[in-house]
Amino acid sequence: MYIGSDRLPKEGARALSSSEQLPLQVPKSVDRRVRKTRRALSRALIELVLEKGYEDVSVQDILDRADVGRSTFYAHFESKEMLLVNGPRNLGIKMFELPGDNQPGELAISSAVAGLFAHVGENIDLARALLRAKGGSVIMDSFRDQLEGLLFTAYSKRLQLEDRAALAMLARATAQSACTILISWVQEEPPTVPLATASNLAQRVIQSAMQLA
Repeated sequence: MYIGSDRLPKEGARALSSSEQLPLQVPKSVDRRVRKTRRALSRALIELVLEKGYEDVSVQDILDRADVGRSTFYAHFESKEMLLVNGPRNLGIKMFELPGDNQPGELAISSAVAGLFAHVGENIDLARALLRAKGGSVIMDSFRDQLEGLLFTAYSKRLQLEDRAALAMLARATAQSACTILISWVQEEPPTVPLATASNLAQRVIQSAMQLA
């Protein structure tokens, strides 16, 4: 279960400490090596979490599985948690993209939530393994922060500056509610409602709450 940490706005949502950016103007050959290394590390983490659980996976385990040196690992990531949060981007998965100038914010939000639920549903075993351990709070905090940032960005354009503090609070509470629905769905074995129903419910909660903005 991996979601990439795209940039969040400075106002309204705190930036993820794990949000890494590749250096500008990196030669293509170096860029390919960087992407290959990060992919290998993320795949190693996924395999190990499914085999032994997140808490029991050490950085050394990841290095051994990916055949990557310790100095190389820490050149890319500060910790196992940072690798977890940045996993989707390492694997080429894009979600929680900010709306373009000609794209309605509501459409971007609905697409992001639907994509999030679908992604988790496709990786349900990994999701359950992470939620049983510290990794669950790490990844869910990442989901919440990114959705919060998307909500704030989509709605802040229509507000005056003095209203943005209230919007930030609303965006955080709304993002938390959507993630709570996702967690509830993941934790039920087997789920009592279809994935599409849970996804639609989360989208309706967001739509209703953000009408207050």
